[in-house]
Amino acid sequence: MSRPYFGLRKHRRHQAELEESGTQLWTDRLTPPVRVQFTHIIKSFEEQYYLKRRMPDVVRDVSFQFGFIDLSHAFAFRALSSYEQVLNAILLEDCGEDVVFSLLEAVWDIVPEYEGTYAANPRDMYSSELREVLEDGRISYDFVEGNIITRGEQEMHVEVVVPAITLLSGRSGFEDAERNYMDALTSIRESRFDDAVTDAASAVEVTLRIMGCGEATTTFEKRGSIAIERDLLASYDKRLLGWITATRGAEGDAHGRGAQTARADAWLVVHVAGALILRLVDGPNRGLQQVV
Repeated sequence: MSRPYFGLRKHRRHQAELEESGTQLWTDRLTPPVRVQFTHIIKSFEEQYYLKRRMPDVVRDVSFQFGFIDLSHAFAFRALSSYEQVLNAILLEDCGEDVVFSLLEAVWDIVPEYEGTYAANPRDMYSSELREVLEDGRISYDFVEGNIITRGEQEMHVEVVVPAITLLSGRSGFEDAERNYMDALTSIRESRFDDAVTDAASAVEVTLRIMGCGEATTTFEKRGSIAIERDLLASYDKRLLGWITATRGAEGDAHGRGAQTARADAWLVVHVAGALILRLVDGPNRGLQQVV
């Protein structure tokens, strides 16, 4: 993306002033300008990496998941190519956020990935441009490692949620932990807050299992004790594990209050779980090198 010109700089200053005065700007709805900006990003990457040849995959995969014949048929517009279908669908307000976000993720899948070269990784650039548009538009979602995720409280989102996802993503052996943590975020987006509590707690428990803290039948509490003995966690962290276990029992989907679980409670568990995962996997004097 080019440097921010006068209009965008002015927009950002105005947003900062409003937020400093206590105005809440974040929204779950995609505005027309943000939709247009998404199409500009896709056009730019198509020109650089010739994505048109892979756009039929994008249309097919997303249409299959939503039960569409194709995007043109689903949203009643005419398009001559899969590439045009993707752009037109993103622009249409009748096309909901779930479909648009799925298309953005599917395009990320076809953007080439050049690792270990002097040039910047195209997928990283694509993610960065999407994240900038989402933040400037104050859309309450983020784009991390090819996935749209819902935002929590901003500071915790930056310091805990994004690093936890980035750490787990693509890390060999941690696929189950990543899936559980992503499921927790999806559950929050879909207002299934009891499921989010359960999924976040499971992400921590699975991480402990992956790192060799106990067998398949070992209790959550015992896994925590083993982690402390092996210096993967500090002794005071055991209280957090106990709190997560108790909250899962009271607020989770199996034995908890179900629909009564609050969004704030779900986010609290997700943030604590993310912090513990970071401490376990990437903390000082901890991590995979300790696993024997």
